Amino acid sequence: MKINQVALQLYTLREFCKTAADYAATLKKVRAAGYESIQLSGVSADIPMAEVRHIADNEGLTISSSHDGGDFLLETPELVVEKLDILDAKYTAYPFPGGFDFTKPEDIDRLIAKLNHAGAVLKNAGKVLCYHNHVIELTTLVDGKPLLEVIYDRTDPEYLQGEPDTAWINAVSGAPHGTASTPSVLNVSAAPNWFTQSTHAEKTTPACCAILIRSCIAAFSAASRTVAPQTITVTSSHQWLSMAFVAYFMTLSWDV
Repeated sequence: MKINQVALQLYTLREFCKTAADYAATLKKVRAAGYESIQLSGVSADIPMAEVRHIADNEGLTISSSHDGGDFLLETPELVVEKLDILDAKYTAYPFPGGFDFTKPEDIDRLIAKLNHAGAVLKNAGKVLCYHNHVIELTTLVDGKPLLEVIYDRTDPEYLQGEPDTAWINAVSGAPHGTASTPSVLNVSAAPNWFTQSTHAEKTTPACCAILIRSCIAAFSAASRTVAPQTITVTSSHQWLSMAFVAYFMTLSWDV
């Protein structure tokens, strides 16, 4: 894995990305820390996308992927394609299933249909739609199966891939099994209960992280084949997630 495949999420730096000047100053520090790539999320919508891209280019940072609003993605996927073209990014993720009541089967059907449609639009434009999970998709059961598994079972893997959030997966003690979608982007976020209810630094080691990532890759790989993630995005909110931690990723092969 190469360093430019490890992208720093900007969501946890969103308070420092509210103006173009602040965004530029933040990216300068991100690049100085050693990162070469970012995931665009939480940056003020008041900054034009062309300027967002220009500032990143000036700092020597590529934009690996983005998170886009749920309604924006599902209702106007053509505009999402235009945005990704401006950013020169291939991947985006559906961030959270707001507006859907998972106690109602018709709402699950509606979400799945919209994900398939939006994913088809992105696929036809050479882009990739991923699903970013939270706890709700893992703890909501549909006929005994986690909702996330149902979503992947009923969407076309050509149109929807995975951005598994390792913190939320760990929060329910294990990766979802049998999913048909492959993890194009792994979201390594650091919730307080990552790996253990304790937040002691010795419990959140690079090796422990690698074990969880490998389990996610195995769980999200397409049947009968293994796929390594194209990008790993990491949170910036915890001191232990340093470039030394990221450097450990560089020594690993993510094929399973």
